[in-house]
Amino acid sequence: MGFTSASELHAQRESIIQITTGSRELDKILEGGIETGSITELYGEFRSGKTQLCHTLCVTCQVCCLLFVVLPVVVLVLSSKW
Repeated sequence: MGFTSASELHAQRESIIQITTGSRELDKILEGGIETGSITELYGEFRSGKTQLCHTLCVTCQVCCLLFVVLPVVVLVLSSKW
């Protein structure tokens, strides 16, 4: 770790891509979608749509890959009911 200047941080932030969630309202709340290069935690009650959102993000990233835009995605689902 070391000091990062504002111009270096600005350059890093410009390279961030936002992946749409498929919902305009949710994208508004997230200020554009899910950011690449970061960890986003989803939590909520049973049947609130967490898994569906993860599946939608995976499909969105696959479509982007078909359009020659590479977005690395890791989906980790933890549940005690598997």
